[in-house]
Amino acid sequence: MAVEGDSLRLDTAIGSLSLPPVLAGEGAIWQPVLVEGGIAFAPPPVHLFPLFPASGGRPEDDLLYSTFLGGNWDDYGLGIALDAGGAATVTGWTESTDFPTTPGAFDPSHNGLGDAFVTRLRMGGGPPPTCPVPFFWQRDPRWRDHPLRTNGQCSPECGTIGACGCTLTSATMVFSYYGANLNPPTLSDCMGTSACPFSWGTGASCTNGRARWIGRYGFNWGRLDQELNQNHRPVIVGMHKGNQTHWVLVISGQGSDPANYVMHDPWYEGGANMRLDARTSRGWVLDALAVYDGQATCESIAPITPGLDTINPQPVIFAEGKNMSGGHPQSAVSEISDFTPSPIVTGTAYVYRTTAVTMTIHLTAYSSAGNVTEMLIWTDTITNTIWQPYTPFVWLPVSDLVYARFRDEFGNESEIYSDTTDPVYTPTNPPWDILLPLILKFSP
Repeated sequence: MAVEGDSLRLDTAIGSLSLPPVLAGEGAIWQPVLVEGGIAFAPPPVHLFPLFPASGGRPEDDLLYSTFLGGNWDDYGLGIALDAGGAATVTGWTESTDFPTTPGAFDPSHNGLGDAFVTRLRMGGGPPPTCPVPFFWQRDPRWRDHPLRTNGQCSPECGTIGACGCTLTSATMVFSYYGANLNPPTLSDCMGTSACPFSWGTGASCTNGRARWIGRYGFNWGRLDQELNQNHRPVIVGMHKGNQTHWVLVISGQGSDPANYVMHDPWYEGGANMRLDARTSRGWVLDALAVYDGQATCESIAPITPGLDTINPQPVIFAEGKNMSGGHPQSAVSEISDFTPSPIVTGTAYVYRTTAVTMTIHLTAYSSAGNVTEMLIWTDTITNTIWQPYTPFVWLPVSDLVYARFRDEFGNESEIYSDTTDPVYTPTNPPWDILLPLILKFSP
């Protein structure tokens, strides 16, 4: 097969066949092109045989790809452009009532006799190129104390991104995936008092046209599967546990088993690429889906936090202790030992990530007197009296709360540091309905 001028030459086992242009209506000359299922004639400049110079590595008579584009009535291609990757953008107009459109298209409906269209065709078909979805940690020290402004409907406890910025941080991941140059504090500043409760449309308006708000829906496994695998969009998923609410970003998965879905959980420092059942197995109920649309970009992607194979967490050594469920968690302190914390030793303890059965803790400790050598770890359900060598990452059975103390080489002990696997209570304060009496006064 080769292109000879305006004709298409087909070489077969019994000889060659040349198809010249034909005279179409109104004097137009249509050229032969190969489509799925046969040969068709189309008006120039529609040409499904892009020519490449010899230096491009393809003979100029090679067919890059072909397809049929159209519907149940007359369709007209008026322009085509080809990018360096072989993707074609076709423009024209159509009279078809079923002209193919994709989810999120500007206008997917037929609006009269003739509609203009713009169609982008990828070589090889299939899903769009896979780009890593960026991850942000809402409690990152760089912005955990940054204001999360409210219109008065968020509780006073929700004044910072670190406290209640899970929705904003999840949206930032989506916007960055679609190419917006944002991080949690810049998005919060752009949204102003619409950051808490999070205004979905206002968030999209801060992306400089990179993301478009599609809608919020009740949770449904089929809808989640469709958005991820047919529409190729990451989905912000809302959930609740008692009075607590939380939002995460689900980036892949299928079916109706939460263990089959991968999420970015903004509450955890290492919350990238966690399994969704890390939440559902601990009583979190999925109740909402929030969807944005945009063009995925692989440029300027925020870094993903290291995986467990990189940080190499060590198991916590527990003494044989009693289960403390029902009691105050810190009552374990008096049972372990009486101590006076020293300001010489300081530290932090953060839940790094969780699974359905375990959690990884990130510990940092410093001593102005020397080296930190030991640590003591316990949870709200397991007491402990065993000091073990200090290490920055440990794993232990998942629980609601974890506690840590540190000791340096001179015996100086830190205060207690703690963290929770669940985000803080994030209620909203709806405006009060005030009823005033109506007094009608009539003159005699």
